[in-house]
Amino acid sequence: MNRVAGVAVALTMVAACGSSTAGKTSTVHNACTLLTQAEVSAAVGVPVNGGVYEGPNAPNCTWTGGGGEAATLNYPEDPAQVGQIPPGAQGLSNVSLVKVSGLGDAAYYLVVGNISAALDVRKGNQAFQVGIGSDKSSQAQIEAGEKALATLVLTRI
Repeated sequence: MNRVAGVAVALTMVAACGSSTAGKTSTVHNACTLLTQAEVSAAVGVPVNGGVYEGPNAPNCTWTGGGGEAATLNYPEDPAQVGQIPPGAQGLSNVSLVKVSGLGDAAYYLVVGNISAALDVRKGNQAFQVGIGSDKSSQAQIEAGEKALATLVLTRI
């Protein structure tokens, strides 16, 4: 399975297994309004579309590039889930969390195998998840892009 497919599966698993309406408070009703196409393109490293919103039961926005690259922002998320392995992934030996310093009140990469699949961030009583998938980028570039997008989202929630 290539990195994009692996990340896409992991993000789907996280969103499906870790989402809850408990604790979600937000005045933003469309995750696509939190990031611009240009910001996401810069973070992903290729031009992406304007973003496709899926909600309200799956409040997220997905931007895709022409070569299979993608970025997803899930917002709002349950703040209690930040720093927790999603219920559907608990007990799997290849799933772990890595603490990230300097983002919000708490931030963790959800790691599947040796690939960080998504970045979960909590600020006060709000939380979100951002993920980038690209076969053309190194894991370090993907993580830097996710951090850049998270930093922008933190200024807007």
